[in-house]
Amino acid sequence: MISKPTIAILCANGLGDALVQMTLANNIANQGCEVTFFSDIAASLDPLVDSYTIKPFPNRESLLDTIKTFDLCLYDSSGAYVRSMPKQAEEWCLENAVCYRMSDAPPRHTSIKVETLKNRLPTNSPISAAQFKFLNASLRGRYRSLYRPPVVQQLVNFLKSVAGFESVTLNNGLNAGVRKKQPKKVLIHPTSSNQRKNWPSDKFVNLVKELQTKGYDPIVTVAPNERQTWLKLCGEITEVPLFESIKDLAEFYRDAALFIGNDSGNGHLASALGVPTIQMFMGWKKSPAWRAGWAENTVITARFPFNLFKSKWAEGVTISDVMNEVTKISNEKIGE
Repeated sequence: MISKPTIAILCANGLGDALVQMTLANNIANQGCEVTFFSDIAASLDPLVDSYTIKPFPNRESLLDTIKTFDLCLYDSSGAYVRSMPKQAEEWCLENAVCYRMSDAPPRHTSIKVETLKNRLPTNSPISAAQFKFLNASLRGRYRSLYRPPVVQQLVNFLKSVAGFESVTLNNGLNAGVRKKQPKKVLIHPTSSNQRKNWPSDKFVNLVKELQTKGYDPIVTVAPNERQTWLKLCGEITEVPLFESIKDLAEFYRDAALFIGNDSGNGHLASALGVPTIQMFMGWKKSPAWRAGWAENTVITARFPFNLFKSKWAEGVTISDVMNEVTKISNEKIGE
């Protein structure tokens, strides 16, 4: 009989990071492991996931005791929570846990040994110690050409071609219920974690108006602490709903026909729910990898000469650019 190893995953902090790394959790669970995925921002999504469990990060003082209860712990070395873990927990992880990273850079810790993993895993573990050792790396592909798949697809390729997982899936396990697409419902997400990545607010307001003239129903979705600002900007012309949790946001996003926004975690959320996405990126260098990678995605970046200056990129992306991409999306995706 194959034993079911218990696996803890300490995710990076952002919503986009969590949604991508939930694909890692889902694939490990699908191999026959019992997975607990730790993430503050994604914790409310636990009722929408069946194949593994999502919990908030443990209290730092109890982190070591918590991860010791699992057969194996995996952690993203780029996450702020992980970078500030107590010294005792870090020292234990150096010897006993698998450190990975989703960026091109290698993880901070690469000292875990296959023999250590063998000793920690049940004898008949469905994932071998060697396969887990492969995860002690940057879980990305190496692409010589300009084209690179979205990072979640790179992760899936890594699990299949490098770690040798069977029946690999792009699915991250998120199920917000049956999607009943509302053909005119367009999600507008005008913010991100970095102000420099944001298309200007006045352009988003004018985009809302332009979409309305074309018969669409654009709805502005922002975090609770951003809502008052956007109520003042466009509350008189469109809805700016209040979302108490990421779970509430996911259930609202599920039935939309289209998402339009910046390079942000909300784009990944919409995409993971099957919603086509249009994203404005500061530049092309990062956009191939960090665009939303589940549903159909279109990236818009600044045209020459605005793309030569990071501070000018937003001037090189017009409302017409966005509307042209909206009209290009097939009726099958956005529908009349």
